[in-house]
Amino acid sequence: MRPAVFHTMIESMTNESTPGENGAEPISLEIWENHLKQVEEVREMIRGDVSWDSKRSDSMHHILRNLEGGLLLSQYLKSKNKIPTVAEFKKLTAVEDIKKYYSLTQEFPEFGDKEMNSKEGYFPGLWQTIAGSANIVDEYEKRLREGVQG
Repeated sequence: MRPAVFHTMIESMTNESTPGENGAEPISLEIWENHLKQVEEVREMIRGDVSWDSKRSDSMHHILRNLEGGLLLSQYLKSKNKIPTVAEFKKLTAVEDIKKYYSLTQEFPEFGDKEMNSKEGYFPGLWQTIAGSANIVDEYEKRLREGVQG
């Protein structure tokens, strides 16, 4: 995630809102703590795959490194003792997006093999034509479920 985008997201999520207005009420402490636990688990899970010296595809590096920015945003909010509002929490999708990506590598073994073991990945260059790593994962899922070969 680019620093300017990250900074803008932080600003928008640390401004005060009026409770009850457009999802401005805070999420429950239980939901927030569960989310933070998942953030830690997912960061540990991706640790080896985001390393540039791993043999993962360029698309895997791109997707995981960008989504890792979303994990960092959750950790930043935690460091500021900020529990996000319902509306803000809906933007913190990195955990789900990363899990979805990894589940695709398991569900579609040929996809997983190429993403994990070749520089070009399963859909060479496609990741460079789509804005947003979550959108890339969605497009990969769509193509895989439609039977499109990479």
